[in-house]
Amino acid sequence: MKKFHKEKLFSKNLNVDFIGGEPTLLKEFPDLVNLFIKYNAKMGIPTNAIIYNKIINKAINSNINSNTTISIDSGKRETYKQIKNVDEFDNVVFNIQKYLKNSKHRKENIFIKYILLNKINDNYDEINAWFDLCEKIGVRTIFPSIEFCHSAGINSDKIINPNIVEKYLYIKEKSKEKGFVLKTYNYIDDLVQTGGYNLNKISVKPKDSYDI
Repeated sequence: MKKFHKEKLFSKNLNVDFIGGEPTLLKEFPDLVNLFIKYNAKMGIPTNAIIYNKIINKAINSNINSNTTISIDSGKRETYKQIKNVDEFDNVVFNIQKYLKNSKHRKENIFIKYILLNKINDNYDEINAWFDLCEKIGVRTIFPSIEFCHSAGINSDKIINPNIVEKYLYIKEKSKEKGFVLKTYNYIDDLVQTGGYNLNKISVKPKDSYDI
């Protein structure tokens, strides 16, 4: 990245997405963020929010279109622990509130994600608890998704569990009723519409998320 910067290879409209895990664990993460800020880059940063990191707020405050995505996937401590295998629910909720509080531009750039998982959080009770939590702590943007590898299986012709599809559509509809900003992946929407992870049926190739 430093070489790209030195040789002036970056675009003036730089768009950076950190993917593949927890970027805040990288020792060079603050230096990368500060470098991209020089270009007024739009940044997308995922985090588990177990540890609050000021550099994330610095990143999303540097550009009104930058964001961070926190996948809590539950509205209850017990469910969170079952999914994540760590008892950090209360801590994550507290840190989400800190990110919201320190968001300079707007609360909409803090995305709270809910990945539907078969027989774990794919029921109305869990989903409604998540909605209640989001309302309670002041979340503005929600991000429903499905764990499509788990839902469809490794066989690309296998259908997605109809219950997963039903609950995904329920989240989208309820988000509108409650006035949340809704964020989705277009390829997830396409998977839900086709009912299965079959690349021969999918007309839209995976690309960035978009607003409904």
